Amino acid sequence: MSQQRITEVEKENRMLREELKLAHDAAKVTSTQVVKQFEKTERVLRNFQDINAEHQAVLDAVSQLSLIATDLQGTITLFNQGAINLLGYSAKDALNKKNILSIYPSDELQVMGSALAGASQITISGIHVFDQLVRRKLLQAHKWHYQCKSGELLPVSVSITGFQDANGERIGYLHSAMDITQHNQLEHELQKAKELAEEANLGLASLLDNSGQGFLSFGPDMVIDTQYSLACEAMLGWSPSGRNAADVFFHGDAAKADLFRTIISSVLDESDPYIRDSMLSLLPVEILRGNAILKAEYKILDNGKFMAILTDITEERRMAAMLHTERCRLELIVMAVSDSRNFFDTVDAFREFLAHGLPRMLDGTAAPKILARGLYREIHTYKGLLNQFSFPGTPKALHDIETCLSGLLSLDDALTREMVAELVSPDTLQVPFDEDIAVLSDALGEEFLAHGENIILSGDQALQLEKLAIRLLRGDTVDASVAEMRTLLNEIITLRKVSFGDVLMGFDGMIRQTAERMEKEVAPIEVTGGDDVWIDPYIYRPFLRSLVHVFRNTVAHGIESPDV
Repeated sequence: MSQQRITEVEKENRMLREELKLAHDAAKVTSTQVVKQFEKTERVLRNFQDINAEHQAVLDAVSQLSLIATDLQGTITLFNQGAINLLGYSAKDALNKKNILSIYPSDELQVMGSALAGASQITISGIHVFDQLVRRKLLQAHKWHYQCKSGELLPVSVSITGFQDANGERIGYLHSAMDITQHNQLEHELQKAKELAEEANLGLASLLDNSGQGFLSFGPDMVIDTQYSLACEAMLGWSPSGRNAADVFFHGDAAKADLFRTIISSVLDESDPYIRDSMLSLLPVEILRGNAILKAEYKILDNGKFMAILTDITEERRMAAMLHTERCRLELIVMAVSDSRNFFDTVDAFREFLAHGLPRMLDGTAAPKILARGLYREIHTYKGLLNQFSFPGTPKALHDIETCLSGLLSLDDALTREMVAELVSPDTLQVPFDEDIAVLSDALGEEFLAHGENIILSGDQALQLEKLAIRLLRGDTVDASVAEMRTLLNEIITLRKVSFGDVLMGFDGMIRQTAERMEKEVAPIEVTGGDDVWIDPYIYRPFLRSLVHVFRNTVAHGIESPDV
């Protein structure tokens, strides 16, 4: 083979190899592209299948939600599992066969159409009802009824929306509905419970409003709640709602208001219920509103709030005062008649004090403090004596002066005689004393007071005195050695005197009164002997007067209160 031929063959071989290489590369590229395209197609298909499965799963998962899609004429094109469960139709029975209008009651469609038409003359009916709801964007749920396959009318809440194609043209409606049977039942029960609660609240409010008591509550911030009984406004003079409880109750008494706040705060910090109740008992129990007296009770509620119960006790106090006055009046009359000797002794002594003793002390030269102390003792003495006979007004006036004198004594060197004289004047005491004496004048007559002390004789004593008078008038000689005559003369001698035993027994009423006021218990006085010891009450008057202090101080300081 020539060299030239060899060269041509090699050139052909190179060209062939290049062609083979190009063919191989081309086949390789085509194969890769095919694989890639196939893989892409697989991915798209798989993605579509996944999305379709997810879509169907979502539709079927909401088994409680009925989703029905229709075309513009109402033919059903989508009927999910929720719609199947709700209406009882199968998807095969409904899809492309039933019209949505067969599911809605015609009367409800008519009512909705009339509501949409309003005052206009147009008629909206059938499928146009849904069209108008969508056009007017009334997308909120409305209450309807669905006609089930069984014929049952099922209450549902339906939201109707439109959906469009790729060009934005509406192509149908989606009816999303939920069974509200249970909801309606719960709503009915809730409404019934609400009505019962309102009825109970009205009954309770009526009860509280007609109870005559004020009921209100407040929290830890002391602000009174909006709910309270009507009596609160009448008692307090204004609506307490939103006001601070301390300011409402004690707006005129800063000390009580501060005490109220302090105790309420302490109660909130205490966990022991018994200690809390004890703290609440320390709160002021009386609230003054002008001439009205309110009694306050406090309770802590389970929610941490406090309840205050107000009761107007003004009339109760007035009646109690009237009863006390009447009781004192009756006791005064009884004591004046039954113990006239001591009664008139006390009255005469007090009159003498007002007419002479008090002016003499005020006109004297004693130092102001000595004068005040002397008057304090006299005032205290006569308060006890007059209280012993249940004088209704004078002891109170004496007590007020006694209290003021105690305050003046604390002034020490700043005290002047003018201060004492201004406080203790005869006129200040004469007025209530005359009013008390008038009680006796009205009940027993002026003669009782004019005659003064009475000495009571037995019928036998009167007869014996009559016989003695006759004998003396006849000029007969009286033989004192005769036993009968001696007995009579001794009785005459003791007519104006009193036995020491009777004197001590006369303090029994005063002791009982003092014990009652101090809520103490005392046994009746028992006197052993003394009946044959006769004393002249005029001579022993200062001593007997001092016994008033002895017995009063014995009750006040020597007798303990009974255990509760």
